[in-house]
Amino acid sequence: MEAFAETGSAGTGAPLPPGTLVDRSYVLHEKLGEGGMGAVYKATHRARGHVVALKLVSGDSPREASHISSNTALHKRMGIIREFQTLASLHHPNVVRVYGYGFDPGLGPYFAMELLEDPATILSAARGCRIERKAGLLAELLRAVGYLHRRGVIHRDIKPSNVLVSKGLVKVVDFGVALMSSRATHVAGTIEYMAPELLRGEQPSESTDLYAVGIVAYELFAGAFPIGKNSMTRFLASVLGTESDPTLPGGIAELVAARQAREWARSPASGVGNVDITEGDGLTWPETAEVPEGIRTVIEKLVARDPSARYKRPEDVLLDLGRAISISLPIETAETRESFLTAARFVGREAELAELSRALEEAFRGKGSGYLLGGESGVGKSRLIAELRTMAMVKGFWVAEGQSLVSGGAPYEEWLDVLRAAALRAADVLDDEASVLGEVVPDIEALLGRPVAKAEVTTADQAEDRLWSAIAALLRRIDQPGLIIMEDLHWVRGESLSLLKRLSKLAPSLGLFLLGSYRSDEAPGLKDKLNEFNPLMLNRLPPDAVRALSASMLGAQGEQPELVRYLHQQTEGNAFFVVEVVRALAEQAGSLTAIGQGRLPEHLFTLGLSKLVERRVDHVSPAFRPLLELSAVLGRQIDEKVLKWAFSEADIEAFLMEGTTAAVLESVGAGFRFSHDKLREGIVARLSSERCKELHTLAAEGLTAIYTGPEAEPRHAAVALHWSLAGRDEEAGKHYLAAAVYAMRLHIHADARRNLDEALGATARAPDSSENRARRFDALLRRAQISVISDPADDNLARLEEAEKLISTLTGLDANSIEHQRARVVFQRGRVYYYGGQPLKAVQCYREVLPVAQKFQDPELLALPSSMLGMALVTQGHSLRAGPLLKQALDPLVTLGELHEYIRVRTFYGVSLIASGRIEEGFQELEGANERAAQMDQASALGIARVVRGAGHFFAWDYAAAERDFRDVLRFAEQSGAAVHRYLGSLLLGWTLSHLGRLDEAAAAAAVADEVLKAMGGRLVITDWFLASKAELAFFKGNIEGAAIGAEQVASTFGPQGAILSTGVAERVWGLALGARDSSPEGIAAAEPHIEKSVKMLSEGPFYCDAARTDLFWALRLRSWGYGERAEESYRRAVETLQKYGYEKALVEAARRWGAAR
Repeated sequence: MEAFAETGSAGTGAPLPPGTLVDRSYVLHEKLGEGGMGAVYKATHRARGHVVALKLVSGDSPREASHISSNTALHKRMGIIREFQTLASLHHPNVVRVYGYGFDPGLGPYFAMELLEDPATILSAARGCRIERKAGLLAELLRAVGYLHRRGVIHRDIKPSNVLVSKGLVKVVDFGVALMSSRATHVAGTIEYMAPELLRGEQPSESTDLYAVGIVAYELFAGAFPIGKNSMTRFLASVLGTESDPTLPGGIAELVAARQAREWARSPASGVGNVDITEGDGLTWPETAEVPEGIRTVIEKLVARDPSARYKRPEDVLLDLGRAISISLPIETAETRESFLTAARFVGREAELAELSRALEEAFRGKGSGYLLGGESGVGKSRLIAELRTMAMVKGFWVAEGQSLVSGGAPYEEWLDVLRAAALRAADVLDDEASVLGEVVPDIEALLGRPVAKAEVTTADQAEDRLWSAIAALLRRIDQPGLIIMEDLHWVRGESLSLLKRLSKLAPSLGLFLLGSYRSDEAPGLKDKLNEFNPLMLNRLPPDAVRALSASMLGAQGEQPELVRYLHQQTEGNAFFVVEVVRALAEQAGSLTAIGQGRLPEHLFTLGLSKLVERRVDHVSPAFRPLLELSAVLGRQIDEKVLKWAFSEADIEAFLMEGTTAAVLESVGAGFRFSHDKLREGIVARLSSERCKELHTLAAEGLTAIYTGPEAEPRHAAVALHWSLAGRDEEAGKHYLAAAVYAMRLHIHADARRNLDEALGATARAPDSSENRARRFDALLRRAQISVISDPADDNLARLEEAEKLISTLTGLDANSIEHQRARVVFQRGRVYYYGGQPLKAVQCYREVLPVAQKFQDPELLALPSSMLGMALVTQGHSLRAGPLLKQALDPLVTLGELHEYIRVRTFYGVSLIASGRIEEGFQELEGANERAAQMDQASALGIARVVRGAGHFFAWDYAAAERDFRDVLRFAEQSGAAVHRYLGSLLLGWTLSHLGRLDEAAAAAAVADEVLKAMGGRLVITDWFLASKAELAFFKGNIEGAAIGAEQVASTFGPQGAILSTGVAERVWGLALGARDSSPEGIAAAEPHIEKSVKMLSEGPFYCDAARTDLFWALRLRSWGYGERAEESYRRAVETLQKYGYEKALVEAARRWGAAR
């Protein structure tokens, strides 16, 4: 590829140098030629690699044109808009295909077209051909012109150089002066092909286009230009007649003067001679031209001076042309029929488009927004999006699109093309941003044209947070409004949804318009998840809209009341099926024009989708069926690279055109996809089991061969799926594991779990081998690692038990390696025990691991066991012992990129400080951890940060703040689906509410926690806290016996395990219950040892705040039982503890309760 050059000027006349960038999206190569209003270059799209013909439209830059204060600038801008609107709407096999368009700050407007292979003018292509071939080429030109006219477009510059032939197919090109017939007012075109009335200053029309076709037809058959050109005077006399007014209108006079300045005598297109016609009104034919009389008559009628004497419609020309040489020249072919169907006029969504247009205008002015477009499949979402896309491009927006896939997609699948587009559009991409983008955009180096270093884990806050920062920075550097489209969000991936929610908050300030679409019947709750977006639902079309849609495809006959009623009855207003019914009726009747001339069938669609697929596929030739089948297996988007690899001898371009003609495929930008996913599914459903396996094998091999290195990583899941469906489990297991590793690196744990489960299934089915056992060991260990808070403990322990057994079967491991691998298993087992509510077993595991970690200097095993041991000690109540372990783990966790673990450890460290009397430092750590979690904006991280901060508030007696945090936890748990967070939030909320005296609410929250606990196997983290809090709640509610029994059970069960916090609470409740049961001096004497034991245990941890809570509760009860002096002593001890360690909130709360009890 050429080195990228700075943007130059398109208006100098000199070709732009190879390597020039256009709109930061296209790299120019050689100049191909000049067209109406601009130069055409061969170019390559930097993101997609597609080679195109790129036309740079002459005129002022868009920055100049956008200042529409002057009429001239406005006129130029509207001219560009008019051309682009025309181009965007045209889809016909004989009209050049337009991929996209835009505005370059220095070069002005441009559009990208299909690059025609070895194109020749229609005259060059016809030279030496038989009459029948020439007639066939003319017929294709007439069909193209008929299509344009049916679409309301007048070309106005039909001439041989704008009618090219490539691969035997006519292509009408260069719409530089085209316009909608309703707006045909100003003079433009090539004077040699202009009808007499144009030279007299009249407006262009369909008839003037047909006149130009007639001139081309004369050259095609006669081999000469039909009108004398020895002088301008004689030329005009030939065209206008000798009796005409010699005074030319102003615009025509300018064209004539410009033409005279060039070489008038040279033939404008063919280079052949011309015939001097100066007498009469008829054409003179060269004596050497063997042109049948019938064809002469057709051409003479086309070029009649009087417009009323000419043909009115291209279809009439085709009929007469066919009769003239006794061959069939059908007015409508399958290809042209499809062009009318696929380009049916946009109808029935005017109100929705108006609303979106207003929002687009707001974004253009700098105030962005988001819209979520919902509706059933086929209701017209894609067509509405296409209209808005065109409108945005015309206004100068940059447009990027993503799409969700039903299966096999890569992490951040929806964002890949959006990020590519943003990387190209941004004024600059810093090195560290490029490194971050490279994690999910494998071709980042090719996009930026420079080497990109791997992202350093040590510099990252967290994967999604880091990625979001890079995205936000890119978007801020794009100096034009943008439209980002996300389709099929009913299949959206969780990580992509999270980024989309973030972007919705930034969009208003950046002038970004976000537009998502989804099938509302498949994801009815999506609008609640994206509540920042404005919902816009599409319903089925009413009868009036069906009439308009029918008329756009069929003309006036489409408005027949009987036909409209039939279409609405058959389709119930589903736009997709309206087009399908018309397609089926046309095939049955023989043409679009024949629809409605006979009786309409009663049960056209009774055979459903399978019949629809069969009918469509039958239009694809047998030679292309294997390509169609492989494409269907690969997914909705057509992967041309894989097709070329798999079918190296096939004409891929011909396959794509034939598939589009059959309406099985559709063109989207510079690529292709199945016109509807239901069609793709139907093709796959027709395949035999063995054929499916063959195709999935071919797909897997093709993807592996084509996409290597970084480009392979996002495709591992798709490759694995293909190997699995091919029955090749060993290969499937390999790629599922690789997909999981990639997802874990990006911290997309849901995706990683899904791929690990598939890997475990595949390795279980695969033949036994050392490689397969090693993959299974790795998958088991990773599955337990990322599932400690999502899966029951018993499930994870079973995985680790199997992994430990596999160690001895792995080949190539010496004694040290076996010891090291076993330590990895034991460490994960410790994590499971910790989160499973068995802290003593967890501590034993961590103590077993640490010596091995030190022996091998394994940073992961050194940091994580320290952190897990520290957290286990906090939950047991040993805050003083926990603090150093937690603190020493913080920096290594950042280095390892374990940011979720970092947040968890930092919050626990904060609680350890609060419990041991360093309250200000503790809350600083808690707030810092919550700030980090807020930057990550992930529900799981926010959940753990809030739950531990809430615990800090609870232990500091700030119950209102604790309640707010625990309610946040429950909200985040609903978003993340983390059962452990729902359990923790409910447990601690209930405990907090019990201390606020809202006992019924507390009981309800405790019931939720109990429900989750049972569902997770009865063992979860801080189960001992839960049981102690339930005993305390029973006491508050007056269930003295229940409180005593519960407290005794906690103390006897968890006390021997070293759980001094829950045991200290239980001893407090036990003592209070005994005193309430018997408040006599003897009863108090029996209760007091439990109170003293509670204070002693909670002070040893220490959890000073809870030791003071025991003293306060005992003081309040003593005073209520009549022991005033002893109550005063206990209260004084509580206050002294709180004052000593600075628990200000607790002091206020203690005084309030003591005063209220007087």
